[in-house]
Amino acid sequence: METINTYIGGMNQDLSKLKKRDTVYYEANNIRLLTNEGLTSGTIENIKGNKQKFLLSDLTKKIVGWGVIRDEIILFTNDSSGNSFIELIENDGTEITQTTTTIYSDEFKTPKLNFSLEYPIHT
Repeated sequence: METINTYIGGMNQDLSKLKKRDTVYYEANNIRLLTNEGLTSGTIENIKGNKQKFLLSDLTKKIVGWGVIRDEIILFTNDSSGNSFIELIENDGTEITQTTTTIYSDEFKTPKLNFSLEYPIHT
């Protein structure tokens, strides 16, 4: 089923989502803009989404945030005991490793980083 929306106002993240008009969109992921040369109108097409590339080695940890530095993914995680971890996933260019390497843990340290799902980390 095809859905047609006219977003003639473009993207607008300056206004609250509650005040957004139907002619603008707030955020777009996994899209491709298509237009004919010389025209001011175009279309948005969905592109294939994400693929699973790794699994957390410790399923008791929850991801609180993440970031990308060059070819590495940095995960900010916590566990049910209140410990926080910073973990690394390396990418060798062909396949992302299936395991994470802990580069920081506050398990036996004070003060704690106190990563929490209530306050996600945005990088």
